[in-house]
Amino acid sequence: MQAQLRLEDYPAIADFIFTSFERDLADFTAKYKTMNGDYLTAAKSANITLKSIQATLIAKLEQKDVTAELYTTADSLKSKIILLKDYAQRGKIPTDSLSDCVYKLTKRNIEGALLTLRSALPYYDQNSSKLLDMPDGFLAALSDQLNEVDTLNNAQNTAINRSKESTANNKEVYKQVYQYITDIAKAGKIIYAKTPKADEYTISKLQSRVRAAQKKDEKGETTK
Repeated sequence: MQAQLRLEDYPAIADFIFTSFERDLADFTAKYKTMNGDYLTAAKSANITLKSIQATLIAKLEQKDVTAELYTTADSLKSKIILLKDYAQRGKIPTDSLSDCVYKLTKRNIEGALLTLRSALPYYDQNSSKLLDMPDGFLAALSDQLNEVDTLNNAQNTAINRSKESTANNKEVYKQVYQYITDIAKAGKIIYAKTPKADEYTISKLQSRVRAAQKKDEKGETTK
């Protein structure tokens, strides 16, 4: 059964287990000939490379932030469209395109909604004299928010592409570090079975150490 590790935890867990492995290198080499100094150097090198390409996680966080902002702004736009639809119904003019926009925004079909709304707005501008309840400047504000959603949608697409590209480029390095972690852990638990040192090669124990270190860092930041 493979260990379940969060990608962001790989470097820290590798640091812990590689430190123990370096200290116990003679024991490992005595039992596993290939787990020698060269192996240790290669493992450390892989982890250094991994740390340098953590842009994958940054890209994913950026994507998450942009998406949250996009959906919040799109929901605000939807509320304005619902208002415009009501003004149009009161003015006895068609609202099918506005209903379509609301449906698409509800389904998070942002690009489809923007395309429909851009096509529809000139019609409501031309018939604004019939929209007696509509406040002055409403269509201009709606158009501005449409442009804002369009900008955020483009930013989201860019963030998604960056995230996909980073993940594809870094996948092999993550796989390599994971292999070092699990191979050392398996051998360490065999070598130090039924001894306290075995904990240093037990991935669940290492995960707990990483969490504890992260909480300590967070607590230190809040007290500054």
